[in-house]
Amino acid sequence: MAKKYLIVLAQEHFEFRIPELESVAGIFKKRLLDIWDKQLIDHSLSNHVDESLQIQNEDDEKMSIHNYFNQYDTPYILLHNVSEQDVKNIMSRTILAKNAYEIWGYGKTYNDMKKSILEFPEDAKKSCFNSSFCIRVKACGRKMSIPEQIKIIDSLEDVLPFEGEVDLKSPENEFHVIEDYGAHKGKKFSGDPHYIYFGRLIADGQRNLLQSYSVKTRKFIGNTSMDAGLSFIMSNVAKVKPGDYVCDPFVGTGSLLIAAARHGGFVTGGDINYNILHARGKSSRVGAGYRDKDETIKDSLKQYELQNKYLDVMVQDNASNAWRSPLNMCHGIFDAIITDPPYGIRERCRKVGKNKEVATSANEPTIHYPEQTAYHLDQVFIDLLTFAARTLVPGGRLVYWLPIYRPEYSDDIIPRHPNLKLLYNCEQPLKRETSRRLLVMEKCEKEIADCQTNGASFNSDAHRGHNAFRNKYFKTK
Repeated sequence: MAKKYLIVLAQEHFEFRIPELESVAGIFKKRLLDIWDKQLIDHSLSNHVDESLQIQNEDDEKMSIHNYFNQYDTPYILLHNVSEQDVKNIMSRTILAKNAYEIWGYGKTYNDMKKSILEFPEDAKKSCFNSSFCIRVKACGRKMSIPEQIKIIDSLEDVLPFEGEVDLKSPENEFHVIEDYGAHKGKKFSGDPHYIYFGRLIADGQRNLLQSYSVKTRKFIGNTSMDAGLSFIMSNVAKVKPGDYVCDPFVGTGSLLIAAARHGGFVTGGDINYNILHARGKSSRVGAGYRDKDETIKDSLKQYELQNKYLDVMVQDNASNAWRSPLNMCHGIFDAIITDPPYGIRERCRKVGKNKEVATSANEPTIHYPEQTAYHLDQVFIDLLTFAARTLVPGGRLVYWLPIYRPEYSDDIIPRHPNLKLLYNCEQPLKRETSRRLLVMEKCEKEIADCQTNGASFNSDAHRGHNAFRNKYFKTK
């Protein structure tokens, strides 16, 4: 009997969960489509899903995985054809998965689950019977009283002949009974569980990083510092791994570099704001006054003992960036580009340029004035895609945020480049009529177009102009 593993997903950032899990599995050379046990999940959901929503096209990978979880909103994913170490590897990176279990039994009723436990290989269970243990009961979708939990645990005594001591603090083996009541969307619970699982806890996800890397405890932050959770999600979907060369061309305070460095990447970046890169000006913290000399990206990495992953950052203009591929070709230099471009809400979109022409005589030398001028939002994303197509290695990923005015949104407005394939498009709502979408693109193994020329396109009225999105954002406030 092949072992099955249950992964319990966090109940947040719903659209991001499967893209992150897929990407993390890919880091360890696994395809989620190959190891996802869809048949068992279908069976567990069969009595509470609308058959009209069943997947129509099994050949479409995104349809067979992403839409499934978006429609049914299940926090569970079953894996098979993998080893316990494979599951532990995945859980060592994922932020949006809470726990992973080796499943000993499952069913729609407790009798079915107990029969399934008896069918689980005796050799796999025997080693756990003599060690210290504890059993906990969890209900996804409702709260369960202590007497109810004890009653359920006692009912398993006839199929689980444990001889070891009960240890609630640090057991050698921890088992969970998990009741799935489905998604209720605020409605009061009623009825029996849709499915019940019993399994041995084998690994936790990396949810602890949300606290240990929280921007609240970080000395150097800015107005737009990305929170730790989204930073790690971006690094995961970018498939950053040890030894990768990672860039953020709108680096700001370096939150995304910290996540990439934590995953083993060597990090660099650039920004047009001289003051923020050189610890000048006032701090973003209320009442903090002017920045200290150690409020830099390098010192932020040092705070987490990641300074050995820091290459450098430079003051540069994204419209005319300083990075060039070897021999001016498209072989690429970065394994991943992760960034959050300015939208004009908290930070202005600026580039080097003149706001007005200065009259000079023919005999005077040409002088460059490092003045800043408006940087139209549509051009920001065209330049970003052009930069990624030119500097990413084949197979490298571009991960970035695109602000959206929801009443005018359609998939047709997503920025495109012939050498970049769109993999994921996940929405994070901001307000009733505005949101931002995390876009994940991968550079094609074989270039379709000349990446030294501008092959990017972006057809969106909501982003055309300097303050186009800003005006819509504050109009809907």
